[in-house]
Amino acid sequence: MPLEAFFMISKTELLRHLNQLSLTQAELARLLSVNVRTVRRWVETPAEMPGPAEQALRAWLRLHRLGLAWRPDGLPLGEDEAEEMAKQIALYRQHAINLDAMLRRVEARGGPAAPWQVDLKTHVATLGSIEVGFYPLPNGGFSPSTYRRADADPDLGRDARLLEDAYACIAQALAQTSILGPVEIRSMAEPVGVMVRLKGDNVEQFNSLNDAWRAIAAHWPSYQLSVLDIRATMASGQMRIFDRATIQEEIEDRLRSRQEAA
Repeated sequence: MPLEAFFMISKTELLRHLNQLSLTQAELARLLSVNVRTVRRWVETPAEMPGPAEQALRAWLRLHRLGLAWRPDGLPLGEDEAEEMAKQIALYRQHAINLDAMLRRVEARGGPAAPWQVDLKTHVATLGSIEVGFYPLPNGGFSPSTYRRADADPDLGRDARLLEDAYACIAQALAQTSILGPVEIRSMAEPVGVMVRLKGDNVEQFNSLNDAWRAIAAHWPSYQLSVLDIRATMASGQMRIFDRATIQEEIEDRLRSRQEAA
């Protein structure tokens, strides 16, 4: 999404986003390569937050909601390596932005056109005679490495969408390893206009966070009045809960991306 297309973030939203990502203001400053005083100023006056910083924050949020790695974990911490660490943080930040943009493009066109088979042990995704390799990153993410075709010469321009589909399938496979058990959508029973009568929660189960998000986006008018939250138990044992405000934000973002892609 172009920077000028961002909606102005409010102080309440910024603090909520930091809470979702379990980030302190000092950690956000480190990840955005600014000093903590700058972040404190943004919190008080979000309009001063520049486009690239908001772009990174929104990319982290969307990857977080998919169960994908986004934090640059595993970086050197020694003071003598501060310059190298700053470079690595910047690279991870740009990688998250690029990955998020690619995943949104794939989602906006309805998801991967074909199911790539992803082998997380050999770090290879295949679709017929096409093979895409990837490197695992220290933080649990991935970086593309190789691309081969047995039926034709490789052509990045011709195969751009195929490769994006491959990377989306790799991301989905990695996301599923971060979750224990099914993802649940909880919604209230019997929505009536703007009022809701509760007769016990409805619970639907999905194999991944992205599957849950897709289901809600596909039936947003009915979910909009009734959805309570999305719940997923992460491999770390942590319960990740996305509340109504987060769901509203994510679905509106997805629907907006679809409209832009149409």
